[in-house]
Amino acid sequence: MSSTLRMMAVTGAMAAGTITPLLAVASAHAESAPVPQPRVSAASVADGTALAGADARTVGAKALRCVSTTGSIACFEPSGDKVYVKDTKKDHYSAVAIWKTSYGRKGGCRNALGYGKWAVCDYNMKEGRRIHWQALRYDGNTHRYIRPVSRMGTANI
Repeated sequence: MSSTLRMMAVTGAMAAGTITPLLAVASAHAESAPVPQPRVSAASVADGTALAGADARTVGAKALRCVSTTGSIACFEPSGDKVYVKDTKKDHYSAVAIWKTSYGRKGGCRNALGYGKWAVCDYNMKEGRRIHWQALRYDGNTHRYIRPVSRMGTANI
């Protein structure tokens, strides 16, 4: 993955989703290479601090689009090209967002910070395009994605 990733922990809460087909892309990717763990940074926590509290769908005045499933919430912030991932289940799996753009770029944002924490991956994506993403869990020991998978999230970049 060529983009620089930045990860930070914050707290928040959200609801659950359903299963969709982007897992086939993720499974093929997981077989060939494990999801890279973003570099962790304590800097710039101001981006995510607004996630604390009852409504985790806004960061300041910025709206996030979110999907969720058992153990994982994944959100996209179009104005900053950021993917937010929260681990919502106490288990040995990481929460993950897998994504693919309309121009063929794809990747994953892994939250290995643990239960109840948010991770943020910061990307530089082409404006005027679309992104599709899903939330799921990832087993770092076996390098496999864990079902169920959330419904598909879609947004303009």
